[in-house]
Amino acid sequence: IQRWNLKEKVRVLEPISRGELYQFLPKYDIGIAPFVRTFRNSEQGCCPIKLLDYLSHGLPVLASRLEITEPFLQEAVNGYFFEANSHISFRTSLAEILSDPPDRTKVSVRARDSLQGIPSWDEYSMKLLELYQSLSACR
Repeated sequence: IQRWNLKEKVRVLEPISRGELYQFLPKYDIGIAPFVRTFRNSEQGCCPIKLLDYLSHGLPVLASRLEITEPFLQEAVNGYFFEANSHISFRTSLAEILSDPPDRTKVSVRARDSLQGIPSWDEYSMKLLELYQSLSACR
C-alpha cells in the first residue's frame, strides 16, 4: 500500500468484532477479498464470509477468482475479479474500479440485491438450533 502510494485511499484495519465491522463497512466504497490460491481455497473449500459481509452492506467486492468466490460474485454485476496470487492483476483491477465511480455505484446497488434468497446469520442460527433440538429429541 505504501509502495504504491495508496495510503490515502486504502485503510487496513486490525481485527475487530462483527459489530464494529458493521459500523465501518458503510463508510467504504469497495470490499477487498484477496484470497490466495491454496488447497483450502481451491479444493477443500470454505465459506468466504468476508464476501457476504461486504455484499450485505452494498459494497461491490474485488476478489481473487477462485472456486470459493465464483459462486457469490458475477463480474461487474455485484463485484469484480482479479487473478489469484497476482499483485499485478490486483493492482490493475483496483485501479480500473477506482477510476470509474459511476460503474462502481451501479455495482454497489446490485451488491445487496445479489444476496436475495441467502439466509441471514439469524436465520441460519435458528435452523441450526432446530437441528440440534431435533437431534437431542431422538436420543
